[in-house]
This record gives sequence, structure tokens and C-alpha cells, in this order.
Amino acid sequence: GLAKIAGEARLTQTGRAVGTVAYMSPEQLRGEEADVRSDVWSLGVVLYEMLTGALPFHGHDEHSLGYSIVNNEPKPLADLPPGTPAGCTEILEKALAKDPGARFSSAVEMAAALAAVRASAGYSGHLRTASRSGARRPLAARRPALVRLGIPALAVAAALSLAFAFGVPRRLAVLFGLAQPSGARHITVFAPAVIGDSAEDQVLAAGLAEYLRLRLDEIARRSRSWVTPVEHIEGYDVREAADAFRVLGSNVVLSGTFKRSGDNVTLTMDVINPASYRRVASVPKTDHIANITTWQVDLVLESAAALGLTAAPADRTALASFGTTVPGAFEARLRGLGFMASAYSGDGPSSAGNAGVLAAAVAAFEEAVRLDPSFTDVRIDLADALRRQSPPDEGESPAQRAETIIRAVLETKDNRAPAHLVLGSILRSLGRNGDAIREYIRATELDPLYFDAQTKLGTLYEDTNQPAKAEAAFRAALRARPDYWTARAYLGYFYLFQGAYDKARDEFERVTRTCPGNVVILNNLGAAHFYLSDYDRAVVAFERSNAVKRNPDATSNLAVLYYYQGRYADSVTMNEAAMGYGPSDFGYLICGNLADAYRYTPGNEAKAAEAYGKAIALSEEALAADPGDARVRASLAVFLAKTGEAERARGEIESAQQAKPGDSSIALKAVIVYELTGARPRALEAVREYARLKGRMEEIDRDPFLAALRQDPDYADITGK
Repeated sequence: GLAKIAGEARLTQTGRAVGTVAYMSPEQLRGEEADVRSDVWSLGVVLYEMLTGALPFHGHDEHSLGYSIVNNEPKPLADLPPGTPAGCTEILEKALAKDPGARFSSAVEMAAALAAVRASAGYSGHLRTASRSGARRPLAARRPALVRLGIPALAVAAALSLAFAFGVPRRLAVLFGLAQPSGARHITVFAPAVIGDSAEDQVLAAGLAEYLRLRLDEIARRSRSWVTPVEHIEGYDVREAADAFRVLGSNVVLSGTFKRSGDNVTLTMDVINPASYRRVASVPKTDHIANITTWQVDLVLESAAALGLTAAPADRTALASFGTTVPGAFEARLRGLGFMASAYSGDGPSSAGNAGVLAAAVAAFEEAVRLDPSFTDVRIDLADALRRQSPPDEGESPAQRAETIIRAVLETKDNRAPAHLVLGSILRSLGRNGDAIREYIRATELDPLYFDAQTKLGTLYEDTNQPAKAEAAFRAALRARPDYWTARAYLGYFYLFQGAYDKARDEFERVTRTCPGNVVILNNLGAAHFYLSDYDRAVVAFERSNAVKRNPDATSNLAVLYYYQGRYADSVTMNEAAMGYGPSDFGYLICGNLADAYRYTPGNEAKAAEAYGKAIALSEEALAADPGDARVRASLAVFLAKTGEAERARGEIESAQQAKPGDSSIALKAVIVYELTGARPRALEAVREYARLKGRMEEIDRDPFLAALRQDPDYADITGK
């Protein structure tokens, strides 16, 4: 059915929660729902810091700080400064309770408690607050010191202003009238245009952009902001600011120019509003090539400021601690990142066609490690590049070497969440799914804001038939980034394959409101409408997708609709048009669809056989790149069954069923395979399984290959038809 294209289109694997980490509540860090009691927690941290001069929780970086907030108790409050009014300890303990239900119910209730403490201590006057109209009330006269260092009681608001300026979540700043509201930044970073035709400079410029994406995202995640990954820029063919706006939902773009003159390098990055094309700010950098090591900190922080992101003091420390001071090592890393980014412009870094690009990336990362063996992040990059390489015929596989490298990193840097993420992906490629799950979980524990870890965890849970855990992981990703279209798309895709088509439709519709030009989302929305038997809306969604940009998936989906309506000649026309677009990630499905349409169009039997042969070849190529993809294996089984290779077809579908039990699309394909290979009892059993999984029985009712099965009395007993 339509799942042949739209339903099988998975998002590229690519996290984050809300606010400055030091002031975030445990529930925010866990990705749970936050309310006013989270603001009470943040205010409690501010009050604690004002009274003691230190934060209640500590960590050497944002990840360990987040872990401390969630799992540890604050430093004891017994040693508050002399002269602190009685009652402050109790207020702080209540504001910083781990359980939101044990805190003050609102800032108003906390303010009342503070007022009572002030009154009992003999202070009078009013704190500076904002009236409902936003106008400031008059300030009372100065009073005796409230805390050490002689901070006057009426200066509390000024202290709060400073606290907000240094990182308290802006929701509180707005609440107190100390700042204007500002929206999250949805950032797309384009590689700077190279002035000249140097291929080496093209790679370096692409590496600079990829470095900025990775590092800016770590800062952006704290404020509901995000940075578009390179796979989306390349995968959706986004080339300019307007496309970033309508396809990826970006509201700010970073792009510019790169020029090398001898040994001098000049980079200018401009911040662009994609809705108005207005340049908001610029970040110019000029230096000798040997000195660009300093850019690994300065360029990131200057770009963050230009984008309106608030960097914390710990960001500078983190950027330096995981970087390098060795000349040449940073440049080599940039080249490696540039090669990795350029690989996405083809069929993805793991595809056979990008073997040379991956080898170049590995060589660049190895050079950086040779220059600076202590360069932590480039060792992680090296392991990630290696695990994407195809295994050799004999000897140690790249994935095994990658595991050795990443485990060596974790022996000294166990708190580095990206290292655990890469190790999880390595273990998954080696078929060790249980170990992979543990590494993904560890990454989320170290960094509760890690969107990539949550989505990879959800995908692995889904692929190992743990739907409840998969949904929880995808929902955690959505809570971490509630405005991120990709988070909803993951959830919608999950619902699509769970048979919850109404929920899938709702998620995809939400995405189309923020990304109206995203053809993949429109195609998946069409699939959800199709599964809900709303064929008119399905056609509209696919036609909208084609109107945005003619694409093979939308065209092929329309062909599937015509096929199920018995319009085989029209289906042939649309499928041939889809094939005319050239290579596609789902070319094997398009070829299979075309073969089906040929088969039921008189005079096209030879063309059908040829198309099935090509579908088989493309399926086998896809499985060579990802042997664990059970849905591709199930499609291969169908193509084999339709060409008379019964024994092999049954073997492939059995492998797919064992790898991914409980998958409705595989159950449907099992019905076809067993019926076409003469195993009617197993076909009927597959029908029972498909019905149990709440699959759409219209798929079976409309498939011409299953006409004889529908006449079986047992089929009528199963379906009640």
C-alpha cells in the first residue's frame, strides 16, 4: 500500500530541554512538563545564590551540573550568613524541593512567605514589582541590610535584574517585568560561499559551518532553540534563506563568505532574517591559517551573541577543554567535518558512493589525533566516521576499530554524552542492541537535553518491538524541543507504523503549519489520510507536495492511489514519472510499484519482469548498507515472491518477522508472500496477525494479488466479511 513510500520514509537520524541549566528544575531536565512551580524552583536558586554567593548545585560542565540537580541534594543551608532573617532556610528548602508538589504553588505564594519573613525581621517597605499595566511602583526609602555585603532590602529587585541578566530563564524575567519576551531561535547555518575555486577551501568552509552547527546547538538547546543538522539541509535540498524558512521552519539563518589569500583566512558570517531577508548582524574574522585554533572558542561565542543566544561562562570552558591548542589539529578536524558534511549531499555518509569521502574524513581526523592525541572531540569524530564505513571482506571491521577508539575516550571522559551516543550507534551497527540501548540511556542521563539521544533511543526501541518505551522516548524529545518540527515528525512517523493513523495525521498537520514547504511531511500526511480512507485529502496532500517541489515520492504515492482504484494505466504513467527523477532513497519501492502497475496493464509483462528485477537489486543494495532494516527485507521478500522465487521469498519474510515482530507493514507483506508462494495457511495466519495489529483491511481487500485469498471461507471468518 501507500506505506511503500510515505510510510517507510524515515527521518534522518539526528537534543535538548529549556532554560539555563543552573536554574532549571529537575522536571525540566528530565524533559517532563513544566509549570509555574518550575519558576518557583528557579527563583529559589536565585535566592540561594544571593544569600550564599554560590549556586546550590555544582558540576564541571552543563551535563554534570544537570545530573547534580536531578540526583543530588543542595549544599546544606545551615551556614547562611550572619544576620540572615529566620525563616529563609525553610523557604529555600521548600522552593528547592525535588517534588514540584512540595514547593510553593506559585511565585505569589513564595513572595507572601518572604514578606512574612521580612516583617518578622523588622523590615518594612515594599519590594520593587511591576504593576499590571507594566508601570513601576514608587520605591520606598532604603532600609537596613537584608543580606551580607549590605544589599538593601529594596535592592533585591536590582539583584534579580542582575541574576536574570546572567542566565535565569527569560520566562521569569518577563514575569518580573525585567525583560521583553523573545522567541526561540530556529537556526540554519549554511556553509560560507568560497571566494575562488579551491576544492580544499570548499572543504574547510563546509567544516567551519558543521563545527558551528554542533557547537551552537549545545548553547541553543538551553533556550528552546535549535540548529538544523546538515543532513536536513542537504536531504531537503535547502540552498537559501527562504527555503530554510518554509521547509525547515527556521527563523534565523547564518551564512557568509570565506576567502583565503596566501596564509591569511577571512571569514564573514551574516545573521539573516529569512522572512524579510534583512541582515541583522555580522561576525567578521581574519587571521593567519596557523592561528584559527582560536576560532574554536571565539567564533562560536561571537556567532551565538550575534544570533541572540545567551552563552554561559561554562560554555567557554567547555569549548576549550574538549578542543585543542596544537596548531594544525583544529584545521585537520575542520577538514574532516567538511568531508562528513559533503557526504550528505549524496546518498548519505554510509552509502557506497561516498566511500572515498568517508576515507578522506577518516584520514583528516587521524591527522588531527596524531597532532594532538588528547583532542577529545576529534577522537569521537573519528569513531563516528569509522562506524559508517563498509566492512572489509576480512580482518577487523571499521566498526570494531571505532568501538576500541570510543571506549578509550570514555575511560578518561565518561561524562561526555556524545561519546556514549556514538558508542550506542556503533554497538547497534554490530547488532548488540541491548548494549546500544544502555549507551543511549547513559547519554540522556548525562545530558537530559540531548535530542539526538532521545530520538535514537526511541527508534531503537521501536525497531526492537518496544512501542511503549519508543513513544516515551519520542515524547521526551518533543518535550525537550516543543517547537522543533523534527520532534513531531518522529512522533507522527511512529504513530503511522503503530496504526494510530489519526494521531499521525494530527502530528503531521501541526508540522505543516510551521513548515508548509516540507515535502516529506506532506507526503507522510498524505499517507495518514490514505490509511484513514480519506482519499480526497490524501490526493490534496500529495499534490501540495508536488506543487512545492516536484518529487518522486509524491508522484509515486499518487501512482499507488491510482493502483488501488484499479486505474493501472494511470498508475504506470505516474510511476514512470517518478522513476524519471533519478536515484531516490526509496527507489526499490518505486520500482516495485511500477512493476505492479505494469503487471496489470496488458502487454507490459516483460516490462514488469524487468522492473521487479531492478527492485530486487535496489533492495539488496539497501540491505548491504543496513542489514538490520527489516522493512526493506520484507519488501525484498514481496518482490521475490512476485517473480516466483518462493523459497528465498519465504526465508526473507521470516527473517523480517523475527527481526521486527508486531510491525503491521511487515505482517501485510507476509500475507502477500505466503499467498503468492502457495502457503495459504500461513497467509491466513498473517491475516490474523495483521488484524490483531489493527492494520487496514482495505489494503488486503483492494490488492489484486490477493483476490483468491479473499474467496477463502477462513478469510471471511477472520475478517467478518
